[in-house]
Amino acid sequence: MVQYSIIVLLAAFCGAYGIGYEQHNFIRSELCYERRNALFSKIGSFWERKVRTLPDFATGAVFEQSWNSSSYKRYSECKFTLQPTIGHGLYLTIAELTMRRDAKGGCIDQVSVKQSNGKKTRFCYTPRDVPRSFSDAIYLKITIILDHSIPLTTVDDTLLVRMVATQNRECIDSRTDEELRCDPHVLHSCIHRSFMNDGTINCPNCIDEPSCDQKPVELFDANNLKEKIVITGFLSLLTTGFVFGLFFLCLYKSRQWVLSCSGSNSTSSNSTGNRVHVTRTGRSRTRQERGNVVAGVHSVELRGSSNDLRPSAPALEEKDLPPSYDALFPTTTVASSTSAGPTTVSAATSPTLPKANPDREIIPA
Repeated sequence: MVQYSIIVLLAAFCGAYGIGYEQHNFIRSELCYERRNALFSKIGSFWERKVRTLPDFATGAVFEQSWNSSSYKRYSECKFTLQPTIGHGLYLTIAELTMRRDAKGGCIDQVSVKQSNGKKTRFCYTPRDVPRSFSDAIYLKITIILDHSIPLTTVDDTLLVRMVATQNRECIDSRTDEELRCDPHVLHSCIHRSFMNDGTINCPNCIDEPSCDQKPVELFDANNLKEKIVITGFLSLLTTGFVFGLFFLCLYKSRQWVLSCSGSNSTSSNSTGNRVHVTRTGRSRTRQERGNVVAGVHSVELRGSSNDLRPSAPALEEKDLPPSYDALFPTTTVASSTSAGPTTVSAATSPTLPKANPDREIIPA
């Protein structure tokens, strides 16, 4: 599609000039002056003449304009000059003309054609049997004047001007496939043979068509064709660029979507793993804390039980115990030894008894 667009543009810019006609609209071609700017337009027309030169021998020109009940009031007149290329002459044929005339046959709206010799012709109609035509070797000045003070008869009425300009040249050999002689008595009257039987009258005596009384057909416009080709190529390029841009945009968006989805999946898996790890860690910590609590309780209980078994006061230094009762009062020994005589208790065996004073007399019990 890109190659097609490039080819179309190259064909347009290289020049799609074929055999045909250039069509000109008076208003779009800025050949008519608006009524509100009529004074400035007339002043400007003195140093800026609107001259239209025909392109080549094989290409004609059609000047056409229609006005309705509203548009004809906006324009005061249309004025321009037609010129042929160097070495050629000019034919101008009034193909269609619809202008207003009063009850006496006078022209309300009129068209005037001035030739290079100063001859000026005013008219507001063209005969149907032989269309009005003009010929000049240098130029033709055309002026169209509309009377806006008089309204059209009905709203649907229109004013119309349609004229065809064709270049002629000196006939070299009319028997060739390139030339067609309009007037057998005039040497400088040959037009291009491609204008023959194309539905448009080019010669003044209608020799290029079967008859003069025929309805003009839609013309092949080389200028419009070039414009259409350029527009078509430009639109093709725009469409191609838009399609490729949309394709790359969709590709970019899909790539971003895939990357975002993969990133979100990895993030969710990491977060899930972290949550599981945190949960497991929390559970292990909870279990450990519970074990520590239980161990603490057990240790407390064990410490409490050990405290019950052992004295809380510091251990005293071990001392000598007092003698036992048997050691103090040996009854068996005394009873067995009664027969032997009185027995005395030794002071050495009873550390608690005070020693006997040698100065005092011990009274036996």
